[in-house]
Amino acid sequence: MLYDLKNVENWKCPGIGVKAQNLVRLYQLGYTVCDGVIVPFPFFQQFCRDNALAFITPESIRRADFGLAQQQELWTCWERLTKGGRELIVRSSADFEDRPGKSNAGMFASVQHVSDFEQLLEAVREVWSSYYRSSIEKDKEMGQGFGVIVQQMLLCDTSGVTFTRDPNTLNRCVWIEACKGNNEKIIQNRAAAATAKIDWAGGRPHYTSSRLLTRKELTEQLRIAQKLEQDFGYPCDFEWGLQDHRLWIFQVRPISRKAEKELYGEPAIEGLDCILLDRYAKPASTCYLSILDEWQQKIYLSHYTDRRGSEFSEKPLKFLYHRVYWNQRYQQQYFQDDGRKSVYKRLLLWYRVKTSWRKWYRRIPAYDKKILQYQRRMEFETSEDDLLRLLDEICDTFCIMLGIDHYRFLSLAQILYRKVEQKAATLQYDPQCLARDLGAYVHRNQTSQANDELQDIAKFVREDVELHTLFAHEDAADIWKRMGENPSNTMYCKILQFINRHGHRGVGCDDLYEPHWRERPEIVISLLQQLVNTTQIHPGNGGESNSGTVQSPGWRLQSLIRDAGRYMCLREDQRYYFDKSWMLLREILLKISQRFMQRSILTETNDIFFMTIQEIRHHLQFLNYPFHVEILKERIQDYERACTTAPPYMLKNSSTVPVQKSKVSKSYKAMAISGGEAAGPIRLIRGIEDLSRAQKGDIGVVNTFHPSWTPILSVVSGLIMSYGNMLSHGAVIAREYGIPVVVFNADAISMFHENDMVRINGTTGRIHLLNHAERKSI
Repeated sequence: MLYDLKNVENWKCPGIGVKAQNLVRLYQLGYTVCDGVIVPFPFFQQFCRDNALAFITPESIRRADFGLAQQQELWTCWERLTKGGRELIVRSSADFEDRPGKSNAGMFASVQHVSDFEQLLEAVREVWSSYYRSSIEKDKEMGQGFGVIVQQMLLCDTSGVTFTRDPNTLNRCVWIEACKGNNEKIIQNRAAAATAKIDWAGGRPHYTSSRLLTRKELTEQLRIAQKLEQDFGYPCDFEWGLQDHRLWIFQVRPISRKAEKELYGEPAIEGLDCILLDRYAKPASTCYLSILDEWQQKIYLSHYTDRRGSEFSEKPLKFLYHRVYWNQRYQQQYFQDDGRKSVYKRLLLWYRVKTSWRKWYRRIPAYDKKILQYQRRMEFETSEDDLLRLLDEICDTFCIMLGIDHYRFLSLAQILYRKVEQKAATLQYDPQCLARDLGAYVHRNQTSQANDELQDIAKFVREDVELHTLFAHEDAADIWKRMGENPSNTMYCKILQFINRHGHRGVGCDDLYEPHWRERPEIVISLLQQLVNTTQIHPGNGGESNSGTVQSPGWRLQSLIRDAGRYMCLREDQRYYFDKSWMLLREILLKISQRFMQRSILTETNDIFFMTIQEIRHHLQFLNYPFHVEILKERIQDYERACTTAPPYMLKNSSTVPVQKSKVSKSYKAMAISGGEAAGPIRLIRGIEDLSRAQKGDIGVVNTFHPSWTPILSVVSGLIMSYGNMLSHGAVIAREYGIPVVVFNADAISMFHENDMVRINGTTGRIHLLNHAERKSI
């Protein structure tokens, strides 16, 4: 029942564990491996039967004895392996060891310097018992195998651990840690290791010297590292030892990458000071958050230097509770810096204000061409190498052409808007006239133009009695299906043309996990159903002053309004083009997912959205790189749990800060972000499916406001947003439509109830629940 390490025909032999499989494979590939035997899991099962162990515990294993047949087998191995007075080492080899993200290194016992037969029997029992005192209950329930390796022990002159790649980034850089003697001192942290690096990214290796290894030995390490990666098909680390200048390999495993289930869970960083971003009231997928994290390492984070984000100690975004939070410390250090204290900064800021928006718009035609090129290539490039290259090109092009100065533009919009407000207050300029003037620039954005097109289609439906009846009484999916039965139908063609132009718009936050209009055309039908029965309202209707007079802003204020309006408009256009990018990324990820399903890395298409972008790249680059499926399942479960919980709005020093009263109140103080006053019944809008429920005069309550929801502003008389600020999409567009908006700064959906009557004031920021008498006066 025991296997000779050097005579196992199939290295995938079941019941011996991954570590033993890798050792067998190393020997078969010609590497220098110490002689030994493998004690498979069936041997342990027979041991339990011989001792009638129905309930297995570490203590029961240690007290039990080996049967005569098993003792004889072990004795035969003992005699062969200890010729010449050699000592042995006894190690664990479980099916769930030595895998990426969950190597379980050091969890189970290893017994060294075994010098007599009784000690060998005791060592095998000790390794078995270590399995049953471990906390891997889930793996035991799955019936995972567990083997034991018995090998000759080598007394090394020098030993260590070598990573075939940079263990943090998987870049082409061999990392070596070495010590005198055997390397258990390194593994057990009892001795400092001498380190060496061999950078081979450029093809020609660059050595960082080591005091323990000669140049010849370092060259041999590089050769072994490259050959192991080629033979195993993935980056790995290996334990080795040198005896009389001969290199022996003791163990090899995939580099244990960071693959924790809780990548973006509760905060683990001290001193966090951040606020939930308004578009991320719903949780986002692991893949999307990892892309944002990678993106903010590459882009400019200050107006006054072209250094990339990786060079800054503070980044704009923090990822907690599967959401995206805004880092207040970054805002204070960089985002709000308007150059007041430096002449150089003031001049540079003025230069950026006057030129940056032009440069961004000049890139758009080239970017549109790039998108078309990528979509065509996606149809024909199917190999892993092609998909990896295309994925990297899409990410890099998005960053360079669209996203590299994103936070500069956000900051400019905020700084300029604040200057406009201050100047308008000094001149006593009417706030509604100011909203009208800004709206004249903001409404030129692509999102607003797409919404105007949708309004025109709704008008077409209203004017056709048959269509109007259809849209009033049928389900959105049924309407689209019926129209598709007659492709030459004028209405069908209008909607299809609209989707071809704007089908990249999403339905929730920017998350790649969410489908787009092109994938779910019935969403467009649902939006049209809402607009058909309402009077068409164009932005700017609320832009006249209360007095009926029209003020002139003067040339200084007008210049500020023009600059602020351009950057507020640019911000909306960025979101529009970001949606194009997200749809393109979603398409290629779904195509990659099909490849991963063929390789049994994934079981469901959407599972890819719970891998990080780095993990996706690694599995495209290394075809044999195994993935820990259990971690993927745990991430999905965590995401689903996050969908049912409301995140904290504000964190100060990593502690939740309550903003609103926890009990029901008649009046709340909120943040005013769009002026005016409105009263009406509450309509809770949790998602796209609730938009059609809104009636004329309702007060819409939303956690966040996605650009695709803009048509609802033609229906409701006011908005309560759970999260947001003066430059949130909901605020910017609502000011165009002249309706009041307040931000609750907490989970408004759970606080208010359907059909509650409220009055909101978008100037003072008050929310007042109306009593019976007050309702009658409306």
